[in-house]
Amino acid sequence: MTERLPLLQRLVRGFETLKFQVGLAGLLLLLIGMGSSVMVLTHKAQSATLSERQHAEVNEAVRTASLLAHRVVQHQRALAALTKDIKPSALRPETLGEFLQRHMRLQINFSSLFMVDAEGRMLGTVDKTGFRQPEINVQDRDYFAKAQRLGQPQVSAPLISRVSMEPVVVLAQPLMEQGRVWAVMGAVLRLQSQNLLEGVAESVGGEDGVLVVVTDAKGLILAHPNSRLVGSSIRLEPRLLAGFEAWQQAGQPLEPAGLHLGDAKELLGVAGVPGLDWMVWRARETRAVLAPLAAAQRQAVIWTLSIAGVLATALTALIWWLLQPLSQLRQRASRLFDGASDVDQDWPQSRGEVAQLQRVLQRVARERANFEASNAVTLGRLQSVMEAAPLGIAFSRRRRFELVSTAFCKLFGHTADQLMGQPTRLIYALEGDFDALSPQVREAFEAGRHYQGDWQMLRADGSTFWGRLSGQPVDPLDHEAGAIWTVSDISEEVSSRLALEWSAKHDNLTGLANRREFMHRLDTVYAMRSRAKPAALIAFDLDRFKEINDSLGHAAGDAMLKAVADTAAAAIRAGDLLARLGGDEFAVLLERCHAEGAERVAHDLLEAIQALSVDWQGQRLSVGASVGVAALSEDMGSAAEWLARADLASYAAKKAGRGTVRSSQKPA
Repeated sequence: MTERLPLLQRLVRGFETLKFQVGLAGLLLLLIGMGSSVMVLTHKAQSATLSERQHAEVNEAVRTASLLAHRVVQHQRALAALTKDIKPSALRPETLGEFLQRHMRLQINFSSLFMVDAEGRMLGTVDKTGFRQPEINVQDRDYFAKAQRLGQPQVSAPLISRVSMEPVVVLAQPLMEQGRVWAVMGAVLRLQSQNLLEGVAESVGGEDGVLVVVTDAKGLILAHPNSRLVGSSIRLEPRLLAGFEAWQQAGQPLEPAGLHLGDAKELLGVAGVPGLDWMVWRARETRAVLAPLAAAQRQAVIWTLSIAGVLATALTALIWWLLQPLSQLRQRASRLFDGASDVDQDWPQSRGEVAQLQRVLQRVARERANFEASNAVTLGRLQSVMEAAPLGIAFSRRRRFELVSTAFCKLFGHTADQLMGQPTRLIYALEGDFDALSPQVREAFEAGRHYQGDWQMLRADGSTFWGRLSGQPVDPLDHEAGAIWTVSDISEEVSSRLALEWSAKHDNLTGLANRREFMHRLDTVYAMRSRAKPAALIAFDLDRFKEINDSLGHAAGDAMLKAVADTAAAAIRAGDLLARLGGDEFAVLLERCHAEGAERVAHDLLEAIQALSVDWQGQRLSVGASVGVAALSEDMGSAAEWLARADLASYAAKKAGRGTVRSSQKPA
């Protein structure tokens, strides 16, 4: 027994050391960490599965979009083949019906065929019910106007047929003779019968958790597994609503390469149909993808929670037993700075590292008592100096006020009793300002410099003001010694500076950005052209504005410029930059915007200005505009050249008769 006693004593002493105790607790925590690792690995597996599935959904959307584009080309070629040898003689009433019926039998993909003359009058239409000659004119249809004007095949936007009163898409083929369009032949595709879109939505519409929908660029449904939704808005499909809104916020990109617009519930792949303003939307439920992993995760959670429960019970009991001496030491240490307590009394009996910590705390208590006595004398002297100064002065330590001057209290509207002992965070208007201030002060003090900065301060009544804060440590080598601060009210100085900064960047009359600010932003976008998203520039000046200035004076002209500025600002996106470059010249910078989108904005802008009317001394004043558009391209040598191209396009619009929109072309 005597031989075993030394070994047993060593084991007991080893158990009393804090190292052994922490090691034991660490072992228990490691066991719990193993369960956590299972959860982390499961989460990573879910992320990898979702990423792979999302990529697949985008690829499928791209494939479907390519298929639709190919079908449109095939249908256009078929229609072109029908019209290749048609002569004006085919328009005779006695031959037109037979001609259309013969070709309708050859083209089973079309719901109907029709022929209109150069004025848009319906000469005849044929479908499965036979040949008819309805009294219809399609001259106002956009597809007819473009086919006649450009002499090129057109695919219409979704529209309601004036013959069948159903949602359709029309393929228009102009008939040319001696360089002019003498008639237009059209092929009709009924969306609800899905001649063109057959197999796109139905083929996967029945799969668990998968939905495929085709829409136009405005969100009108062209194909849907539920045929009753064809022709309605995509907003009626709850699974695609969030993705559609995200696509709109991104600038409505018609991206043939595909986009990922998924959310927590849906994996959404979107692709634009090449050559058409159509979009393919393919959604798969995240829940269906994660179902197998969810089952495995539930099993892992059950096992982990079971193990954690057992270990937590054991760890709680063990920690309670091990930390009894430390708990007693904590209770005594809580009275460490109590001036009424004897620094050498009421310490617990302990061993090992706890006993060593106890001796350190006793020494700290003695040194602290000596320091506090010396510090009280210093603070008394400092208080006398602070009271005599007209500037707001405060002494802080450990981020709390320990002394404040009368001027400081008056500046913030507090009494000295209300500030003493309170956190210094109390006087800052913004929570984030105090967090940002701390590292700046620390950097200045460690570099041996005093700190100075301007911040928004908060008074007791809730009002704010700009204050200039200056500070210097009492002892640069001892951060615990505190710091001396001065505060002065600089609200008038800040207001003047902000007013000057705003005036330097804005036009005084309209409040829009001025040429200097606009060119600065333009240079920034141009410099990032290789990495940035597409951008475009709109330049316009006012038509008939000089007449207003000359006949009614500059006051009337100024009123019109202000009205135009307000109208133009309302016609563009919130993030677009509108500027007055000088006189009646304006410009708009459209970031994240393709050339097609910029032209749409330009037309909206033109319509808004043309509709503007200003009441001036009993007269209704109006102006027009000549608008030029220039998309950012790699061949541009500078931002100034970009603006010059937009200006040239604007001049071209004015030269073309004013009140029009022109787009710039690459220089030869």
